[in-house]
Amino acid sequence: MHDELEKLRAENANLRDELERFRSSETRERLLDAAREVASGVGFAAEITEIARRSGISTSTLYRHFVSREALLQALVARAAEEVLEAALEIGKVPEPEAALREWMLFGFSMVERWGVLALAISAGLTPDWARGRAHPEDLYRFTGRLLERWRDAGCAREDMNVRQAVRVWFALVSPLRVRGCLADGMSVAEIADETLGLFRTQYGKPGAPVLDPGVPQPVPRTRPSPRANSAR
Repeated sequence: MHDELEKLRAENANLRDELERFRSSETRERLLDAAREVASGVGFAAEITEIARRSGISTSTLYRHFVSREALLQALVARAAEEVLEAALEIGKVPEPEAALREWMLFGFSMVERWGVLALAISAGLTPDWARGRAHPEDLYRFTGRLLERWRDAGCAREDMNVRQAVRVWFALVSPLRVRGCLADGMSVAEIADETLGLFRTQYGKPGAPVLDPGVPQPVPRTRPSPRANSAR
């Protein structure tokens, strides 16, 4: 009997530990969700008190998960970088080059829609050194360049297209400031992507090359749902 009770006590302790880890992870995600909402409007000027208020979690609890405001924002940038990496890995597998370009645009525009000012700071290389982590805009430029090379090699772009120049034009067209203006005008992310791809095709597309049908739905890379979104269902 004693051995059975000890075994049961140990099992209960393990369950308590697992529950505590789950609660801790859920709280951390709620704080990061709130930090994204606040930082999307004010960038790295986001204040701890507003993040705590938005999350519904006390400031003292916040500091048990993140030792400082900088640590919280650093974790937030790491989450953004992880989303970009996961999307790039998925989009890199899309076989049709122009479809891959459109998906990359869709993902970028959805990041601007959800991350706001923070997306502008990260894509422009304006992330503070203490928060940078894996957020390197050079990686975005290189991946975009590879997609454009595939597009050219597939016969969709002019053979004399300068890829480095095309990447600069690409990022001018997908500027977060332009995208936010389009969203403010009531355009959907898909409409912005189709308009932007059309502008880019006008500049670099090969005459007579097959054009992606914008009426055919294209899959958008999935992003990790937040615990609050799940609980709202």
